[in-house]
This record gives sequence, C-alpha cells and structure tokens, in this order.
Amino acid sequence: MKKSFLTAVFMVCCATSLALANEVDETLGKNRFVIQSGAFTDPDLADAQAGRISLLGVPSRVVEKKNAQGNIVRVVRSKRMTQEDAERVAERLTREHDVAVLLMLDN
Repeated sequence: MKKSFLTAVFMVCCATSLALANEVDETLGKNRFVIQSGAFTDPDLADAQAGRISLLGVPSRVVEKKNAQGNIVRVVRSKRMTQEDAERVAERLTREHDVAVLLMLDN
C-alpha cells in the first residue's frame, strides 16, 4: 500500500511539473506574485512541504538561495500569479489548511 501511495504522489508531482512547463504566463506585463510556504536548510523538509502544498492544489517548487552566511536555503514557492489570485490562494491555504504563507512580489 505504501508503494501505491508513493506512486500516486509521484504521478501528481510529475503532472504538476508538466502543467507548469506548458503554462503560458498570463501575468506578463503585470506585477507577478508567488506564495512562499516555507524556508528550510534541510532539503528533505523543503521537498516534503512542496509535495504537501502541491497535493492541496497549489503547484509548488523548491528554490535554492544563498544567505549572508553562505548557507543554502530551500524555499517552497508557488507559480507566478496576479496579486488578486495570490491573495485568494493564500487565504484558502491559511483558512482551510492552516498553512502559514507569505506573498512575495516576483520580478
């Protein structure tokens, strides 16, 4: 049973990645926002959070950044969207799923 669950999660993540790769950026020329749902030094924790958020219907990815101390911080972020869409999704994640999020302008 565990194998079939992992297979299902893998298939959802692959489908999400494919959808993001084929997506036309409808926010071109507008301010674009992303939803950050975590920042981690442990890549496994970042990947787990990205999977959780993706299963909640918000395609997410892990982005690596270096901070002032040189440590890699892996940040879980959504696709780019308009401010209105980002606010709506952030409210749903917070209210319905108790996920702390941060809206960020992504230029």
